[in-house]
Amino acid sequence: MIEQQFFQMVQKKGYFRHHRKVLLAISGGLDSMTLLDWLYKYREKLEIEIYLAHVNHGVREESDFEEEELKKIATKLGVSIFTSSFSGPFSEQKARDFRYAFFKKIMLEENCTALVTAHHADDQAETIFMRILRGSRLFHISGMKEKQKFANGELIRPLLSFQKSNFPPIFHFEDWTNQENHYLRNRIRNEYFPLLEQENPQFRKHLIELGTEIYCLGKSGNGEKEGEEKQEIVLDRKKKVLDRLQPAEVRIHNFEEVSKGYTEEMAMVEAMRCLNCKKPLCVPQCPVNINIPQFIMQVKNGEFKQAAETIWETSSLPAICGRVCPQESQCEGSCIVGFKNEPVAIGRLERFVADYAREKGIKMALHNVEKKNKKVAVIGSGPSGIACAGDLAKLGYDVTIFEALHEAGGVLVYGIPEFRLPKKEVVEPEIQAIKDLGVKIETNVIIGKTLSVDELVEKQGYEAVYIASGAGLPNFMHIKGENSNGVFSANELLTRSNLMKAFDENYKTPIKLGKKVVVVGAGNVAMDAARTARRLGSEVYVVYRRSEEEAPARLEELEHAKEEGIHFMFLTNPIEIIPDENGWVKAMKCIKMELGEPDASGRRRPVPIEGSEFDLEVETVIMSIGTSPNPLISQTTSGLELNKWKCIVANEETGQTTRDRVFAGGDAVTGAATVILAMGAGKKAAKAIDEMIKSRN
Repeated sequence: MIEQQFFQMVQKKGYFRHHRKVLLAISGGLDSMTLLDWLYKYREKLEIEIYLAHVNHGVREESDFEEEELKKIATKLGVSIFTSSFSGPFSEQKARDFRYAFFKKIMLEENCTALVTAHHADDQAETIFMRILRGSRLFHISGMKEKQKFANGELIRPLLSFQKSNFPPIFHFEDWTNQENHYLRNRIRNEYFPLLEQENPQFRKHLIELGTEIYCLGKSGNGEKEGEEKQEIVLDRKKKVLDRLQPAEVRIHNFEEVSKGYTEEMAMVEAMRCLNCKKPLCVPQCPVNINIPQFIMQVKNGEFKQAAETIWETSSLPAICGRVCPQESQCEGSCIVGFKNEPVAIGRLERFVADYAREKGIKMALHNVEKKNKKVAVIGSGPSGIACAGDLAKLGYDVTIFEALHEAGGVLVYGIPEFRLPKKEVVEPEIQAIKDLGVKIETNVIIGKTLSVDELVEKQGYEAVYIASGAGLPNFMHIKGENSNGVFSANELLTRSNLMKAFDENYKTPIKLGKKVVVVGAGNVAMDAARTARRLGSEVYVVYRRSEEEAPARLEELEHAKEEGIHFMFLTNPIEIIPDENGWVKAMKCIKMELGEPDASGRRRPVPIEGSEFDLEVETVIMSIGTSPNPLISQTTSGLELNKWKCIVANEETGQTTRDRVFAGGDAVTGAATVILAMGAGKKAAKAIDEMIKSRN
């Protein structure tokens, strides 16, 4: 019901958080009587005491009668009512000034700290248009504010997001003077708007959006935390609204999240940069096909709950994807705004919406799902497995995820560091959301040891199995000295740091790193390893055989690493690891490279420069040159075809493997890739599994 929406909105925005005595301006019309009804219904939950104030303007014969009736209503409700009568020549401005002077007087006398009026969305559109006609300066065309200082407290307009047509039928008085067109507001309402809406049916809505945009243009500062530096938020069509970041000199000493994300104001301003394209290029480039223009328009209008619901229609992990997806090469890479200027910050907006929903307790929910009484098994609780399981649960299947580790999340919990992806604050709630859909997760189950795929299908009654076991087997260079003490894979470093809390001195699971650490590789995992080592107190070098332009890591990750003091040695390749007499790393022999002709991938092939060898003195070497799928499942499952990289062969559009009723996707099929691509594969597989089961039953 609409009054429940009103209550939830009032709570969310905290209108009365600091107010106990509330003065409601009441005329007797539908607007103010509706507001009285709603506030009175929820007065105890809102912890407010209601007072009424009514001004008798004396312009109608019924005015005195209506005043007496309002007094009777107040007595019946047990609330105090204060009345006054306007006298003298009537004008809109004089009547308005009289009303607000009266309201101020009552607030001061009764110690009310909030004046509440029933202005709604239609009033807002009329106000903006009236100010345009009168030639008001730009800032004033923003319209009426939801809250502003008044008297000894605040003036609050809680109905500004509601249209009058949405109000339920309720006892009220009709004011026939609203039809008299010698008042400008009445002419706007009765003559101008109906005419203009013949040209543009959305005219009022667009006026309100214009007001919101102007308001955001003039507003400054986020003011979220005491002592936090205020940032002026200004709409710049050419550039993204800047993210809020921990300073580099601070963040290298902690594992707290680097990015603080957008505030509501920042998100709404950035959303204004979206063109709301009729044929958006961004959506096809999103592997899970989020309706990007729709959710961004909802953010622009302050409809954050609706934006979350839009994203949830296709994505199970928005808070995660908003943080770690390579948007610059996907949705943002195709953004039309980005053809001439910086693209819309789609990823930051997705993160904002997901964080907002989590902080406000808004949950993803199933609607009218018919249970199918069919079981599907998913192997692996990483992004691909979660996406597949979530979609299957929404279709009514009984889904169980089998996870080898003691915590669900796969690469999200063991592979991505805390400062990029907080576990308790972000990962755990999104996994819980999948559980809330009815998905069961069994940890400490190693498929291929504890159970086999054959057992799942043939003995435990699963209609289908989706393999999403990832690619957790690290690759090495096979160079001399690689078996020395002090040589790690990036996987080991990150797993020990994330799951074993090696970064936390309170845990008895530390990891030994030297004073000087070198990371081999320049992908996202390499950046994660390098930045983790930096936070653990080491001086860190990154060695990469190609140039910076060819580095596969996100530009943002490269920039953050540089800010944190990590040294980059591009066009440099390791050829030997040199141990000391005790077998511990003391140096790494490298050779300089230059770019030759393009190879099969289209990138220029790095070629060694003869005689350019040199030794880099380090105590720890971290290899980050890619990963492969763990062979355990393929070795214990008959009928699974593998490619030359030991990845499972599966249909790109359906995930169907060479084994009947067995599907696969994510890194187990592609090798190490991105979270969002893995999710896209999971969604495709869920659809194919559903179609397969339907066809057989």
